[in-house]
Amino acid sequence: MSESPLLSSYPPYPIELDRAEGCELIAKNGKRYVDFYGGHCVCILGHNPPGLRDALNKQMDRITFYSAALPLPEREQAARELLSISPKGFGKVFFVNSGAEANENALKFAFAATGRSTVVAVEGAFHGRTAGTDPLCGGPHRTPHYPHPPFHIRWVEFGNHDALEEALERGDVAAVILEPVQSMAGCRTHPPEFVQTLNTLAKKHGTLVIADEIQGGLGRCGAMWSHEALGMNVDLITTAKGVGLGFPVAALISHSRFGEPGKGLFGSTFGGGPLACAAVSAACKAVAEKSVRENTRKVSEVFDRLREVKGVKELLGLGLLRGVRVSKPAKEVKDGLFARGFIVGGSNDPEVIRLMPPLTLSVKQAEAFNAALADVLA
Repeated sequence: MSESPLLSSYPPYPIELDRAEGCELIAKNGKRYVDFYGGHCVCILGHNPPGLRDALNKQMDRITFYSAALPLPEREQAARELLSISPKGFGKVFFVNSGAEANENALKFAFAATGRSTVVAVEGAFHGRTAGTDPLCGGPHRTPHYPHPPFHIRWVEFGNHDALEEALERGDVAAVILEPVQSMAGCRTHPPEFVQTLNTLAKKHGTLVIADEIQGGLGRCGAMWSHEALGMNVDLITTAKGVGLGFPVAALISHSRFGEPGKGLFGSTFGGGPLACAAVSAACKAVAEKSVRENTRKVSEVFDRLREVKGVKELLGLGLLRGVRVSKPAKEVKDGLFARGFIVGGSNDPEVIRLMPPLTLSVKQAEAFNAALADVLA
């Protein structure tokens, strides 16, 4: 095989993909793999969902693109659909193209709204790979890919509510940005004491809370948004990945009480294009369906039984965003599952594999995975 013309990214699975159907990937040799990774939580309703195809085909017959220089009913409709599944009080949406871009605009919003320039980040976080988000990933001892972030960062150890209190009591923080469930860190969930400290001190000091819901949102963690499942009060929500069902689109959602923090603050050529907005509307309608929420609950209960599997040391996360701490190296377990027809994710923790399947995964498929993992760990 000739050398690839692509710059390297993630180490790929050794599979020549032919097509995908529902929760399965089909290789060119005909072998089927159940997808417990979903392309980083993107394929939230599985692969090639009919609702996405129908929405895009219908939109293609009208208009495929125009920027925000012209008002588009598709953009207004997508914003209303997104707000219909957002927490009470959220009233404004800004569409962009990726999760990192949504997070950068959330930070810009917070700086403008507060007049401050310090951000609190949590060790182990992942928020993107741009100049504004890459410095917020990992922790203070990580070597950043950009030498100088465009703002001040104050790091807090994961789960340490005393450190969070110390960071916020100075009263100079524009925003705390965090994933309610830290996916790349192994699906770690912020403990109740940390959440309570955040709720109390952010309100006291006028600090905005940005919930990075790019992987945990849209019903994946039980509640529509993972911060709701934890009782976390937030001011800004970022969403991407599953919100377009595989079409590249993302959004910043802000609470109504902030209004417009600054004229001319936001802009994006491709953000909120008509095809992207058609995908968003289709996604929001689908994840709001009672049948999808009920299936998520049932499959989550199957995953709960992984605690009983010999060799599973700990089960982390919520709903269908799960980390499984195993007794063997995670890479070895991933390879064993792949050989048995299951694709899962790794994490920054060498003992933890991640499960991020479509919300349409069947109970039968989840039970087959449990059996396969038990076999690998035996």
